[in-house]
Amino acid sequence: MKRRCPRCGRSKRRGLFHKNKTRPGNISIYCKRCTADCQTKYTALQQHDFYLKSKFGISLCDYEKLLKKQRGRCAICRTATPGTNTIHFAVDHCHKTGMIRGLLCQKCNRGLGHFDDRPKLFDKAAEYLRKANGNNHPSTTPPD
Repeated sequence: MKRRCPRCGRSKRRGLFHKNKTRPGNISIYCKRCTADCQTKYTALQQHDFYLKSKFGISLCDYEKLLKKQRGRCAICRTATPGTNTIHFAVDHCHKTGMIRGLLCQKCNRGLGHFDDRPKLFDKAAEYLRKANGNNHPSTTPPD
């Protein structure tokens, strides 16, 4: 006898559903695979929520509001991709006050971190790049 899982829409044999004595027919609504997928996603969200609360004092809801305000993009480079090994944007914050400035992709967060919250140093690096890019000396011109 088969049962249809409303989450994935597939008809599966009863053995692919968990037993549940409180449900009609003594089996759960969703198949084992959909139940496991849902629990994995829920657990990951719980872990991210705990991390945000313990490290930055914000909830997952606060994080998502900030992400929505930034239109799902990095506050600096505007990429929609958080990074290669992560699914979440980094929470950029002032290390002295703890004030949250925005959400950054992995590259921008790491780059900014190397300047130790020192805008003058960042300005010097930007000026250095402007000068280097304006210099057409053969030794600094990239090959064609």
